[in-house]
Amino acid sequence: MICMQERSNLAFLVVNFFTFFRILVFPFVLVLILNGGVVNILVAFLLFVFGAFTDAFDGMLARKYKVSSKFGFILDPIADKFLVLGTLLAMSLVDYLMIPLWCFFVILFRDILVSVLKPISDKLGFPIPTTFFAKLKTTTQFVGIIFIFVYMFLVNIYKVDKIGFEGLLFVPYYIVLVLVVITVISGFEYVFLFLKGLLNVRGK
Repeated sequence: MICMQERSNLAFLVVNFFTFFRILVFPFVLVLILNGGVVNILVAFLLFVFGAFTDAFDGMLARKYKVSSKFGFILDPIADKFLVLGTLLAMSLVDYLMIPLWCFFVILFRDILVSVLKPISDKLGFPIPTTFFAKLKTTTQFVGIIFIFVYMFLVNIYKVDKIGFEGLLFVPYYIVLVLVVITVISGFEYVFLFLKGLLNVRGK
């Protein structure tokens, strides 16, 4: 019978494996999307969905068995960003999706900004908790990307852009626009909380 310590060790290995998986898989997702074709898009979709699943699953394991490390604490959000941002970048480079590249850079800038401010706030003694809009951003990014994958299937299988459904041509653009709005709001929220915490520290 496996003891609790062995289960914790196993959970630790699984959590770190899934984290590295998300980092290693994103170049394949990017290349598959850019190459196009139904099979490539299907494989990219499955890899992305599995990556999203591992993100939720390893978080659950880490909480259940209380396994964490400073290395994993830093690497896990980086792995998530690699998967999401890599996929969004690839989709921005696909012509028929008509997703402006500036949308990708706005999302990238927010993530870099938060990644810079977070360790500063932690070091100064006012760690900023994960906010509602930060959670909403993560959820909508995964869901939005999945919807864009569905659109890509429709275009490649049913040629929706050639049979009178012109209104569907801008679906990916509007999906990403929603993601950008939520991302910007979460970024402003984080900056506000950072400045508020900074003023409180200086006021002491």
